[in-house]
Amino acid sequence: MEQYNLHINYKLRTSVQTREILGDTAGLPTKDAQNKFLSGFGLHNIQNAFWNVTDCDPFCSLSWDRLHAHDDGLFGKHLRGEIVACVEALGMQFIGQADDQIKLFPCWKDFYHFDSSFMGVNFTDRMKYGDLAKVQTRKLNTYAAFNLHTETTMQAIQDELIKFSELIKEYEQLTMLVKPKVKSWNFPKIHSHKHLVDDIMAKGVTRNYNTKPNEKMHGPLKYAYQLRTNFKEVTEQILRVDSWCNAASFIRQQIDLQEELLHQAISEDDNDNDNDNEVMAEKSGKATLHGHRSKGGGTYKMKELPISRAHDAAYGKFKDRLLAFMVGQFTKHPKIVPLVSGEKILFKTFKDNDEIWLYGLLKINYENIIDWTIPDFYNHPQYDCVIVEGLEGPFFAQTIMLFSCTIGGKSFPLALIHPFDELVGASNVKLDKDLGFYRVRA
Repeated sequence: MEQYNLHINYKLRTSVQTREILGDTAGLPTKDAQNKFLSGFGLHNIQNAFWNVTDCDPFCSLSWDRLHAHDDGLFGKHLRGEIVACVEALGMQFIGQADDQIKLFPCWKDFYHFDSSFMGVNFTDRMKYGDLAKVQTRKLNTYAAFNLHTETTMQAIQDELIKFSELIKEYEQLTMLVKPKVKSWNFPKIHSHKHLVDDIMAKGVTRNYNTKPNEKMHGPLKYAYQLRTNFKEVTEQILRVDSWCNAASFIRQQIDLQEELLHQAISEDDNDNDNDNEVMAEKSGKATLHGHRSKGGGTYKMKELPISRAHDAAYGKFKDRLLAFMVGQFTKHPKIVPLVSGEKILFKTFKDNDEIWLYGLLKINYENIIDWTIPDFYNHPQYDCVIVEGLEGPFFAQTIMLFSCTIGGKSFPLALIHPFDELVGASNVKLDKDLGFYRVRA
């Protein structure tokens, strides 16, 4: 049986079929003959207690578990070892380069950042292998993690399964040329990916039956066993401790909820009464800027900002660039030019002592389920990327700073951005295609 060959559709096993096979063994004369017969089906001569449960089929209850089938299984115990071996064969320089590139991976929410060497290191926490699997991107794993699927994504999974199967076979043939003992890819966890699509169709997205949430439960049970039992008839003792922990957790949740509600009430009072701490820019209908001294806000003079941010090239010649931008905007959009005594002002320059207000928060007036805007995350800048509606159409950009400046008594909310609007060179086209990447702009 070629378990890595995902082209083959094997007949699914059922409880009825299994009972019939076990029934056929009764006519065989010896236990050795029975065991030999059953081994061809991967079975043992054991009656399953669930067969007596009405409308119950244990085979249907089995689900593809992303943590053990892929993160800790296919990747953690197989693919990762092959990747490490290939890098080590290239020499120490490439080992260091691989570690450095892993360290440069962005700091994401709920993502373990690998600051130390990962080459040759084994983890007891299986979920770290899942984070490593995200770094070493494979589309099949990415699709499997989706929280929403369509007919298009389901077909994409089917296509990737076939590609993956063909690549494994090709890799095995190549390694046969250089290794006398080739690694066998004939194991159940690689075949289990064959059932991925069927499980999603029958039971929903993989998070519905993922064992990751329970992985952290092993610790409390272990501590309850070690610290609160006499190591004899431990089931009742562990359940009692678990009951106490659940009660304590519920009480803690209620206290935390009460404190959060009180904190929100106090914050609302502070926002109403403390105008010195927070300033909100004029609403545009789609978004508002908020500034707070504890959240990156504050007042700066034009001449001060480039000095305080001298380490960042994005702030170079800030006053001159802002002047050119505002003059250009006034020329293109005369309606926004400030009025003084009913007359449009003639704006020519900013003075060194003119002030701007920095904002640390952009509130978008639509529901956004993800918000990772953190200017300083684990000692690294972490900025959101946005889509900007430009004159020549929308483009992607990285937000560097939110601020406002005042001209003729009128406040203008603005953003300093890194636009991704340069054409992509041809040097990385093949690599991007091989990895399945779509490079937006440079």
